Amino acid sequence: MPGGSNYLDVSASIAVTIANQAQAALTLSASSTQIAMDSTSALSVTGGSGTGSVTYALVSGAPYCDVDGVTGIVTCKAIGACTVNATKAASGL
Repeated sequence: MPGGSNYLDVSASIAVTIANQAQAALTLSASSTQIAMDSTSALSVTGGSGTGSVTYALVSGAPYCDVDGVTGIVTCKAIGACTVNATKAASGL
């Protein structure tokens, strides 16, 4: 008998929200921060959390260099400076 003879049935519920955690800091480094004309530098990252993929994007300096968004290879096109951003994607559950 679920409620027994002296008490009525009772139930309770609670909503629980599952959220992603913030990632650990991501550090971007280059095989060389000074690149000769028509040469390349390989970018790499350490840190971050999870299994998300890393992508690279040129923030400034398009006249001076190109960056491969998947491999992180920076190619010098002209004398100048470039800034590249690395992003590590979130990983799913």
